Order: sequence, then structure tokens, then C-alpha cells
Amino acid sequence: ISITFDPFNNLTLPLPVEDVWHGTVTFLPLSDAPVSIEVELPKHSAIEQLKQFVSIRTGVPPERLMGGEEFKDRFFKIYDNTQDVSEEIGKSDIVTFHELEAVPTNWPHKARTKKYRSMLDVDTPLETVSWDDPRYEQMVVPVFHRITTSSSGRGRDSASPPSFICLTKEDASNIDIITRKVLEKIATF
Repeated sequence: ISITFDPFNNLTLPLPVEDVWHGTVTFLPLSDAPVSIEVELPKHSAIEQLKQFVSIRTGVPPERLMGGEEFKDRFFKIYDNTQDVSEEIGKSDIVTFHELEAVPTNWPHKARTKKYRSMLDVDTPLETVSWDDPRYEQMVVPVFHRITTSSSGRGRDSASPPSFICLTKEDASNIDIITRKVLEKIATF
């Protein structure tokens, strides 16, 4: 009877952990065709660092960039500067950064305490209370485009990707200015 033992070694190795985030971002300039940009950042970078990366590649200041995820011809989410890139952006997400014509005052939304008005305050008109908010100086507004494809009006086909326009208080009350800004956006697509 022969009893033999085969010698063996056990070596534990750590699994490689990827510490880099890779992605593709579509940059939509104000008056030119969209451009795809390959991005490589540290894995837990903030959206603000992604904006700076796009800013360096395009020459647009990061304050005038608006980032969002598109889904079914709509914005699924708008990115906040403090969010983590690897948590917010998945591999199959359609990431877009739009050049804005001005720095918006209504984004990012800053939570403010609601100022309640007394029922006895009849001297202050309601209209002045709402429009005096500094967030309305330069508003960024999402724009969705669509056309109907069936005679019943139920079908929908995209005309162009969603976009953003900037409006001042005066612009917001002028339909001709709003129409012109929307048509200028459509012309770039």
C-alpha cells in the first residue's frame, strides 16, 4: 500500500478594481452640430469635474454647460454638480451636455425657505412677489420636440433631441422671442 500526497500552494490575489470611469458624452453647442467626446475620469469624480473635462475640450465655460440623461426623447434626469459620475451615469445611459447662451440663475435649484404672506397683506400685489425672485433673471428651460406620425394623432416620432433655451423675464412673456430661440435650436440639428 502506497499513500502519496501531492504538494500544492495556495496564493490569494486581490481582484482588480477599476478605479477609472469611462464614458461617451454628446456635446451640443449653441450653433453647430453635436459632437461625441470620449471621457476618462477617476471613478468617483463629481459631475462638476465632468463638466470641467467637457469645458476644456470645447472651450465653453463650465457654468454655461447643462448636463442631462436622455431617454425616449426626453430628459430622464438633469445632473447636479455634486453627484457622483459613477453612480449617476450607467453604461447604457445617453449623456448630453448642452451649451447655454447665458449662465442660468434658476439652476442649480437652491432650496430656500418659503416666505408666507399674511392674509391681511393687501398692499403687496401677488405678481410682484413672484417675479422679484432673482432666480428669474436668466432661466434655463427644457424644450421637447415632437411630431405626430399618424392621422389619429396618437403616434409620435422624434423631430430632434431635447434641448435647453435661456429666457430672461422679458423674453418669457414674448412668444416671438421664445419661437425664435426654439427654431434656432432646431436649425442646429
